[in-house]
Amino acid sequence: MQPAKTALALLAAWEAHDANRAASLLADDFVLTGPAPVPLDKNAFLVFQQTHTDAFPDWNFNAQVLEEKGEHVRIVVQITATHLGTYDLSKLGLPLPPIAATAKRRQWPQETMEFSVAGDKVAKLQVTVPAEGGVIGTLAWLGVKVPAAPPANGAAIGAALREFGYKWSQLFTASGDLALIDEIVAADFVSHSAPQGLPPGREGVREWVRIFRQAFPDIYSNAEDIIVENDKVVERFAAGGTNLGPFFGNPPSGKKATTTGINIFRIANGQIIEHWANSDDLGFMRQLSA
Repeated sequence: MQPAKTALALLAAWEAHDANRAASLLADDFVLTGPAPVPLDKNAFLVFQQTHTDAFPDWNFNAQVLEEKGEHVRIVVQITATHLGTYDLSKLGLPLPPIAATAKRRQWPQETMEFSVAGDKVAKLQVTVPAEGGVIGTLAWLGVKVPAAPPANGAAIGAALREFGYKWSQLFTASGDLALIDEIVAADFVSHSAPQGLPPGREGVREWVRIFRQAFPDIYSNAEDIIVENDKVVERFAAGGTNLGPFFGNPPSGKKATTTGINIFRIANGQIIEHWANSDDLGFMRQLSA
């Protein structure tokens, strides 16, 4: 099956209330980011789907394929649905009472879905959600105020946000999975502390990681402390490696160097959207005699 057909089949399974078909189209390591407060794995996605089809039985994505490039598919949707059943978000871990049917009908703001398809299964789905979309936007439309920091759900959300600190450190570790860049970094990512001359957005992070990994083939970065506050994640890290490749115009020194520092990330729609950092760059370069 072509990637676009696989993506559309998943949306059609949702509309048809066919959970078994949806499950068969998802990879075991599937992850959804964007519409829910935290990323959802395969099982959580199926609960997410069921929760919405119970509440909105006439759910229609009105999907249109924008681009199909290799295993990646971009689809624009404008959801329409009527609130004819109970909307019970407690199934997703949100400490909210079930919302009885209101018979209200809505057209959601337009959203862009980015699918990664492998072997006729969707491995990743990233949704760009406007302010009035997703779970939070839907609750606001129904007149439900979401607590700023729900006690029952705060630990789960905090744990999910802390993962961004650990995964960022993995990018600057020799054995880290580079696929994490597409998972955790937003396409319009902005760093206020990245080296000069990098491309904008996600591609800049890719180049940033490449430079460090080539210069330090045994590079490591350990997240020593991670603190979460609202939509921000603070990571204190310790990093180092052996300089065996060119590094910002300097020839390899063959020396080991270590450093410590702080990263601050702002998270939106399940990805890092903004970044600040402070580390001992001068001390690091002195260790290399650069």
